[in-house]
Amino acid sequence: RTDLGVVRQVEKDAVATIVQKWIVEPDFYDWIHRNIEPVMPMNDGMMLVNTLNLLDGLLLPSISTNEVFSEEVYRKMFLYCMTWGMGGVLETEDRKKFTEKLCSIVTAAGHSAALPPLDEESTLFEWVPDDETKERTWKIWKPEKWEAPKKLQFSALLIPTLDSTRSEYMLRVIASIPKTNHPNPPCFKSSLMVGSAGTAKTSTAILYMSRFNQDQILTKRANFSSATTPMGLQRTVEGEVERKTGKTFCPPG
Repeated sequence: RTDLGVVRQVEKDAVATIVQKWIVEPDFYDWIHRNIEPVMPMNDGMMLVNTLNLLDGLLLPSISTNEVFSEEVYRKMFLYCMTWGMGGVLETEDRKKFTEKLCSIVTAAGHSAALPPLDEESTLFEWVPDDETKERTWKIWKPEKWEAPKKLQFSALLIPTLDSTRSEYMLRVIASIPKTNHPNPPCFKSSLMVGSAGTAKTSTAILYMSRFNQDQILTKRANFSSATTPMGLQRTVEGEVERKTGKTFCPPG
């Protein structure tokens, strides 16, 4: 995004080199389509937009301070974004294959210093660049410490797990990006969680929304099924808001 400042040209050059070395030259898209099976089909454009949107969100705080990182930092951040932007819809076994292939590509490009300290059991999906350090040192994901509420209601408990912590972090990153329609890349501040039944998609969304400032944001849950129709959804939404003027809607009252 060189339109955000002159110094972003350094950022652009660094990312362009990474894309060329990690995606274009090794034909990484072709390998993905031939060797792994995502839980949801994605074309090349979708994978790249996912990756770049995550990168936009991670770099957003540095834009206000006009900060530029070293090439090593950009590689670490892009590696994290590639991991989830392209491999986030993979099951456990395919995540191992994805990790092995991507690590071999990064090493062949001469960028092995950007890799986290993986062991035989771990994958790239267990690591994240620490945004509290300037060099974005890799740290392993850990759920936050949970404290039981004073009034315990077992059916309503929301306990952070490794999966929910990772997902919630990405939801926050995507939600922080300004909405834009321009093609480099487009972003609508939206996220879609996919997975089989019982993988805590709803719980993660509720946990994420529970942190909203209730004075500024209200939430509404709507259940979808095979019987859900577009008109039914429209009525559900309109039943919770009041039209003020033109295209302006707000909560009743």
